[in-house]
Amino acid sequence: MTMLGIQLAKPLLGYQVLTGYDMLDRFTPWSALPTAQDQHEGNPYITDQIDAQIPALFEVTDRLSEGDWPLQSNLVQGGAPLLASPSLALLTPTRFLWLLLPTTIAPAWVTLAEAAFCAGFAYLFARRLRFTPLASLVTGFATAFSGFSIAWNGWPQSTVVAFIPMLLWSIERFLQERRVRDLVPVALAVAFLLLGGFPVVAGHSLVVAGIYSLVRSLSPTIVPTFSWRKIRTSAALLGGLLLAVITGFGIAAFQLIPFATTIVSDADLEYRSTWSSLQDLPVRWMTTLLPRGLNIPFSPQDAAAFIGAAVLVAAVLGCLALLRGALPLSVASVFIGTCLFVVAFVSYQDVLDWGRLFRDLPLLANNPPGRLRAQLALPIAVFAGLGIMWLEGHSPRGHWVGWKRLQPGFSVTSAVTVTVTTLALGYAIGITSRNPDIPHPDFYLPDAAIAVIPLVIISILMWLAVRVELLRPLTLSALLATIAFQPLPALQYFWPVADTHEVYPHSEVLDFLADSVGHNQLATVGLALRPNVPNIYGIRMVNGHAFVTPEWKAALQEADPTVFVGGGTYSFLEQTRSTAFDNPALDKLGVRYVAAAATELIPASPTTLVPLPGSYDAPEGDHWTPIPPSGLDLTLAANIEGINGLVVIVDKADEATVSVEARNSLGQHVENHLQVFPRGERTQVPIGLSLRGLSDKDVDLSVRVTARPTSGSHTPQIQTSADGQGFFLNHGDERFPLVFAGEDTLVWERTTALPRIRFEAHGRTGQPAITDPAITITEDTGDIVSLEVRAASPGQVVIAQAAARNFVAIVDSERSEIINREDGTVAIAVDAGDHEVSLEYHPRYLDEALLISALSVVLVIMTALVPLVYDRLRRSRPDDEGHSE
Repeated sequence: MTMLGIQLAKPLLGYQVLTGYDMLDRFTPWSALPTAQDQHEGNPYITDQIDAQIPALFEVTDRLSEGDWPLQSNLVQGGAPLLASPSLALLTPTRFLWLLLPTTIAPAWVTLAEAAFCAGFAYLFARRLRFTPLASLVTGFATAFSGFSIAWNGWPQSTVVAFIPMLLWSIERFLQERRVRDLVPVALAVAFLLLGGFPVVAGHSLVVAGIYSLVRSLSPTIVPTFSWRKIRTSAALLGGLLLAVITGFGIAAFQLIPFATTIVSDADLEYRSTWSSLQDLPVRWMTTLLPRGLNIPFSPQDAAAFIGAAVLVAAVLGCLALLRGALPLSVASVFIGTCLFVVAFVSYQDVLDWGRLFRDLPLLANNPPGRLRAQLALPIAVFAGLGIMWLEGHSPRGHWVGWKRLQPGFSVTSAVTVTVTTLALGYAIGITSRNPDIPHPDFYLPDAAIAVIPLVIISILMWLAVRVELLRPLTLSALLATIAFQPLPALQYFWPVADTHEVYPHSEVLDFLADSVGHNQLATVGLALRPNVPNIYGIRMVNGHAFVTPEWKAALQEADPTVFVGGGTYSFLEQTRSTAFDNPALDKLGVRYVAAAATELIPASPTTLVPLPGSYDAPEGDHWTPIPPSGLDLTLAANIEGINGLVVIVDKADEATVSVEARNSLGQHVENHLQVFPRGERTQVPIGLSLRGLSDKDVDLSVRVTARPTSGSHTPQIQTSADGQGFFLNHGDERFPLVFAGEDTLVWERTTALPRIRFEAHGRTGQPAITDPAITITEDTGDIVSLEVRAASPGQVVIAQAAARNFVAIVDSERSEIINREDGTVAIAVDAGDHEVSLEYHPRYLDEALLISALSVVLVIMTALVPLVYDRLRRSRPDDEGHSE
């Protein structure tokens, strides 16, 4: 709770927000806003939350507030499931808070709920194993604040992990109590796991739980004596658990089956084909001690295995307790076996290539092995709790058995164990530091100090406590305090906070696009506007961050072969803008606007800025003018027809700021302030200008250039023409006018684009336009596109949307065929005349899934209530009979 108080206090009260929104400052337009004043600290690989998860949550809450149940979105990459799949985990007991609370405080309260849920059921599970309250508290804390839960906070992965203790607690409870109604928590735990949004981690958890159930139920039949009667009893228990698991699947069927028929069946997952064979370096298991300390070249949450040095020491003490019979062998064997398999599969598959036996199995195939780390938290936490009981001198079985030389409590055995463990961990940290490529330059030493120094102090106290009984409570308290304190660096790194005003701050360019895109689509170049953030404003994007169907992927790759260079689920146009304009494939998809960063660098030439489309009249000769510290003012009266900007050529400047004002005879004007960072000599600085709002063609351009020298001995210079003119007009293509320039962002209108929703007569293609006059759009969401069509001749209604499967077409109340045109669009045939046409999202087997879920819920309710009613009736009968006599 101390950790939660330190990291969550302000976010819980709404003074800050528990999400790294300041990461947006790295991208346009936010980099040019007043809010871009601080620097993001902590894990930089958290953009999935702000560009995928939270925009989808925004759409869900907005549509729910309008009375819509949003199954699907059509705002990103052709379409992506919302409540049709468990990906957002909104229908779990913890994440549903997103639907009730404001965006600024919801992440903190969801995190608190997940930590409390996880810790609470881990505590109950430990109590089922007869742990003392203190040992159970340590078990709960260590489970909730393990590396996987901390590192994946905010993603569905952490939501799934929060329900693992509930699953094992409910299984242990049923095996001990053997009552039918005790199967209800098992079914609910299974359902919560599956609705938690990450089915692979849920599947791993169910496999471990299945092995646990099998071993725990069969162990009494073998130890101490074999009995066929016990075998039958165990079979009955396993049968009950199997029915509970099936019921849990049934409860979640309303999302699981659509998930299977959309993402699993229809999405392109080829990019994951080799993931199961990925091997993590053994040295990265040092994250168990140093959550931030390693220099990891990929997202650190994929390597996070934090446990904490103090928890590891307690777990080693727990191993002593195991040797003295403190934990059932069935529990210990499952937990130890799980830990060994996870470590081996994550880092040692290539030893004799044993991993080939498992990597192609369901739940392991096409998934990173590191996701198995989620299964480590509870087993290690249980051993840590057992270690606390060892120091307390209490055995869960009431007495100690086995090797009596291993003395519990504050004994020489305990002191030696703590000291040797501390030395071993310190040696491992020291050896790791010798490789210059592994330690993180900022975090290795602080993490190492936090890990080792408290253990050295505890080791000294342990030896003193062997002799001085009064020091024993102090030593135990020091160990507990260290367990509570050591997760703090991990929390600060993986749980970034931002100021509330950084939650998607107001942006003029996004307002402009929200007013302009309409039913058409926007494409983004590079990471400008950070897809899918524009979805929050209702802006539909042809690219973005979501699972994609093969048809939509092929259409995007036809437009730009490099569009998925960011990964199998992340797409954006090539950074040089070479595919953004004259592109028939984008025209067919209804891409009316394209946005890019104004100061984008060419990837192959990191010192060169991407030029504006078109051309400018390069200066003749080699004329240069110094830029004084106060800046240089330049003016020019020019005809702006066909102009989309200007070019300034700066030399010997570390940083240049260009301010442009255009004013016509009526006093109308536009301004552009652009800050760029030239990194080479003679840097051509393109300045995009949107001048369409001026009412005449002739304007006065006023340009002010300020520059910071690369060093004290250099004076920045600007190249001029022979007559002294210091900037040069850029001539664009009238088909692609620049319609917005500001906030370090440029937006072009693609007047060659066809309407995203259009009518095409047989034998004819659509015509470029913003909207098709033959079509009136009455509704346009991911779940339904509803149209009124006035067809002068037979033809097709064409919609650019990934809707070849899991959709139905209705024409005048009759089902109609959906034609997949293999260019990212679908078509619905109509005859001449007026028609009502709709394209409706209806995942395959959705009706059957809803029925299964409803029946499963009824079964759970009956299983819970019927025994209670029966017991009450049975207890009331003797009283009734006695009264009648």
